[in-house]
Amino acid sequence: MSPSCQQLGFLLLFSCGMFSCGQEQSYAMQMDALEAKVAELNRQVVTTNVRLEDMNNRLIILQDKLTVMKTHQDGKEAIPVLRKVKLVPGKDEPGPQADASLTQSEKNATNTVLGTPLPMARQHGMIARYDEALAAFKADHHDVAIALFSEFKKDFPHTDYTDNAVFWLGMSRFRKGEYRLALARFAEVLDYASSNKKADALYYIGKCHQALGNDQTARTVWKQLMERYPNSDAARSARQELS
Repeated sequence: MSPSCQQLGFLLLFSCGMFSCGQEQSYAMQMDALEAKVAELNRQVVTTNVRLEDMNNRLIILQDKLTVMKTHQDGKEAIPVLRKVKLVPGKDEPGPQADASLTQSEKNATNTVLGTPLPMARQHGMIARYDEALAAFKADHHDVAIALFSEFKKDFPHTDYTDNAVFWLGMSRFRKGEYRLALARFAEVLDYASSNKKADALYYIGKCHQALGNDQTARTVWKQLMERYPNSDAARSARQELS
């Protein structure tokens, strides 16, 4: 083979190699771009879910207020008078782990979740399990909701949804009339530094104290709520409670 032919062959091989390398780099860049888009979409999904949850919570607060107003119109006592407790659970009150001791009906609920064995429910994704627990709460299956949210908290202790799960644990206890246990859960929400449920938790801390017969503490909590979160829906509800 003449030198010129050898040079031509070498150039062709070099060109093919450069083309192949360029293709790999192009594919890698496309993959990076797609991964970035997927990550951004996931962030948007989480943000949307949080906003939807806020809207659901506002609706529930309004429903509670409507129930109280209707009860007053019927001439009944809306809130039973029970013994007083502190704002934050102490030694003689249920602490953050109080839900570790479930009632028998709640223990039964942990064995079967809306007809689905719990081990199978555990295999669901985090968001799916959270939505399942919230659906149980909305359907007034409070024992099931307590079981599901307790399991969720145990399995996902450090997520953007954990503080919300604790809040809905409190709401489930509140709906069952277990105001001391509800108070412990709402107080626990305040320990989550970046929780978006703090204003609502303070509002229901006041409601728990009101239900437990400690009206002055309830008013104090609602005033704190109005000072810390003056533009929140919970603060507007607190103003109505104080008026």
